[in-house]
Amino acid sequence: MIKPMKPVRIAARDRRNTAIHEAGHVTIGRHVGLKAVSAWLEETSNPGPYDKLWVGKMRYLSPTIFGGKLPRKKLALVAVAGAVADCCWQKYTFEDSYGDDFWLDEDAMSESDWLGCGCDPGNPTRQLFKTIETVFSLLDREAGALWPALLSESRRLIEGSRETSVYQRPALANGGRFHAYCGCRRRRRIWRGAG
Repeated sequence: MIKPMKPVRIAARDRRNTAIHEAGHVTIGRHVGLKAVSAWLEETSNPGPYDKLWVGKMRYLSPTIFGGKLPRKKLALVAVAGAVADCCWQKYTFEDSYGDDFWLDEDAMSESDWLGCGCDPGNPTRQLFKTIETVFSLLDREAGALWPALLSESRRLIEGSRETSVYQRPALANGGRFHAYCGCRRRRRIWRGAG
């Protein structure tokens, strides 16, 4: 008989999986030359019995700020990186995921990741499969050049989530307020700091 997992272990596993996913985006984002790439983890408030306990957010400075433009292919590399990192962590190869029709599932990636790839959810193009294969080769556990960077970034995210579940910038000279940037829609929320 299999013993059910304790809630603490379930939360730790969910946090680790979320950290691996976001670390994939960050690692590949830095690899393709994005500036000020960062991610953070947040605890889900009032999750249901089948909901994630942790969610992750990623952000970067738009290349247009520096007078450049991110090619569509590089954006697609960053967009698929989270799902590919998940697969690599679970010891899946590109061939495993392709053979299992993993990428034909709408839930293989988030809506924003599908948008970044330029594909409809669950309807990957031939070019996207080439992109996915490229990211797999970079994040592969055995021979991927970026596997150590992925692990390092995921550990950093886990450690950061232990301190606080919301990413907070240092207090600004505006009455002790913290700025937290949430999601890819670039919304800004302000919380009153203690002090």
